Amino acid sequence: MAKSRTLSAPKAGARSSFQIWAAQTNHFLSALLEQKINNKQMLLILHCLFAFFMFISLSGHLITASIGFIWFALSLFSAKKGGLK
Repeated sequence: MAKSRTLSAPKAGARSSFQIWAAQTNHFLSALLEQKINNKQMLLILHCLFAFFMFISLSGHLITASIGFIWFALSLFSAKKGGLK
């Protein structure tokens, strides 16, 4: 007889490794900003910085500048919604 393997589904309360990492404190940014920052908030800050740099680099034309500005504004809104002041 051949042996069969069964896979069990994860428990409903189990968290993924990314969720656990995102909830941990980021010590580097916490020291710079002098407040407790977790890794999720750090990713939101990096998203805002990237959107800002893309807005600056795309500001040559009106259409691309407006798209870049909308992206930057939405990233600021998501950071504010994510718990940043």
